[in-house]
Amino acid sequence: MSTMYHYITIDDEKATHLILEHFLKNYPELESAGQYSDPVTALKQINSSELDLLFLDIDMPVFNGFELIDQLEKKPLIIMITAHAQRYALNGYQYLEKGVIDFIEKPVDQERLGKAIQR
Repeated sequence: MSTMYHYITIDDEKATHLILEHFLKNYPELESAGQYSDPVTALKQINSSELDLLFLDIDMPVFNGFELIDQLEKKPLIIMITAHAQRYALNGYQYLEKGVIDFIEKPVDQERLGKAIQR
């Protein structure tokens, strides 16, 4: 019996959810525990469940992905996703010690996503 890993995606863009959902079907060991466009609602879900992995957009309304990480009580492994990699590059490095295992630039590429998941 193989181990199942539960993940959620948090992104304010529907297209990113659709792309991730399509690509992640290739990983039977990964099981979705939800998709969120609102980081406030997602934060409640993360802190009240057992998640292994979080696909997290950086640039969102209300608060950004980094601010969400700072409010997590439970810290799953995190793959950050952004359309603004250069804007967030320096700030992103300090989050490598807070569970971030990789950064992926939008639009999400299937091969690049696979490399991030293998980490």
